[in-house]
Amino acid sequence: MSSKDVVMVRKAEHAGVQKNRYVRKVLEVAEDIMSEPLITIGSESRAVAAARLMVTKGIDAIPVVREESVVGVISKTDIVKRMVE
Repeated sequence: MSSKDVVMVRKAEHAGVQKNRYVRKVLEVAEDIMSEPLITIGSESRAVAAARLMVTKGIDAIPVVREESVVGVISKTDIVKRMVE
């Protein structure tokens, strides 16, 4: 368990009303809380283009599309891992 997990448990156990809000948020469906419009990048795009897009849009990951179908997701972590390999 990480320190982040401990903080969340403490908030849920001791915050009363906060606990109810937290539980409600966990039970929401993805469609209710997703971001719109969907920001995507083409499968043939360079990693640096994905990195720039993430920085300018303030996001951590982008769905990768080919012929209008999602074929994967690229994240900041994916890019950093590839840089240090």
